[in-house]
Amino acid sequence: MKLWCTVKTNHKIIAQHTSELPDGVFRWDSESLHELIGESCSALDIGRPVILKKHADEIAHHGRTVFKAADFIEPITFDRLEFELIDEKKD
Repeated sequence: MKLWCTVKTNHKIIAQHTSELPDGVFRWDSESLHELIGESCSALDIGRPVILKKHADEIAHHGRTVFKAADFIEPITFDRLEFELIDEKKD
């Protein structure tokens, strides 16, 4: 399974990064999500958002979460930071 990160401005993807999730059971808590999001933000050279329980719950239950300008402490130059799970099941 992978975590796909997209940075969007005016509904267009301006940057993206994909992270491989560890094999086995993965806990979708704020700490684990903070590590994965931090990896993508570092790779894209953008600031990290404030990760709330709501973000962990959204990705755990819906496979997707979105961060907007209000979720960042520092100013951002894009509209949205989106994370989506990609399940690559091989039959």
